[in-house]
Amino acid sequence: MRRELMAESGSNARVGPGIAARVAAFVARRSRLARFACVAVLLFAQPQAALALAFQPTEAEWYHWPDYCQARYTVSGAGTDSQFANRVDPATVKNWESRLGPEVWYALHHYCAGMIFAQRAKLEPDKKERNALYNRAIEEDQFTLQRMPVSHPMRAEIAARMGLIFGELGQQDAAVQHFDLAIEGCPSCGVGYEAKSMFLKSQGQLAAARDVLEAGDKAVDGSSAQIHYFLGLVLLDLKDFDAASAQARRAYALGYPLPGLRDLLAKAGHPLTTP
Repeated sequence: MRRELMAESGSNARVGPGIAARVAAFVARRSRLARFACVAVLLFAQPQAALALAFQPTEAEWYHWPDYCQARYTVSGAGTDSQFANRVDPATVKNWESRLGPEVWYALHHYCAGMIFAQRAKLEPDKKERNALYNRAIEEDQFTLQRMPVSHPMRAEIAARMGLIFGELGQQDAAVQHFDLAIEGCPSCGVGYEAKSMFLKSQGQLAAARDVLEAGDKAVDGSSAQIHYFLGLVLLDLKDFDAASAQARRAYALGYPLPGLRDLLAKAGHPLTTP
């Protein structure tokens, strides 16, 4: 289940239609000038603003970065003098800036750097160095998180990612706190429920993971294929095969692309009879 979430919401994830729509609606409700003034004051008043200025991705990391990270990096203090400076068309940069809004855009490169630090941590065999990379990712994520309105959908995504990192560090209270921050800030964003359920499942708390996903499904009016999919995985672990099959059908009917749940059900002797 951890791999499923990282595949959809991990370091190479794009902003999906649901998040993009919420971002666009949020931007439309606010004055661009007022938002810029607020973010600019926060950004330039903090010495931590230099944290990501020396960051450089590798070619492979650049390739797997979300499009919005590539766009933001090329106009950041680190990116303008890098080998990647001219890889994104200026019109594309402006489009992402407008689409995400100033609350996200002006500190976004820190979050993007944090994605890569977290990914590097997963591949690091030395525990001390791995934890150092995870803590660096948290610092970068926190820098961006603190500069966005509580209800912004991207803030929910960042908080959920931070919760997963705290979980990797064994800091369970901090993990749950950030999952709840994601859910409370944007109840209609699925990512907080998904991340919290995955963490609870990793702790062996299957019933609690199920309850979180059921709450998330209700909050998004049953519209999230990913929540249905994750719920199916948890129900499968709980040996509730009929309910797991029902969730699988809903996930695939909504277009969920990964066949893992279908394959697991078939292996358990409960193959799906409909898509």
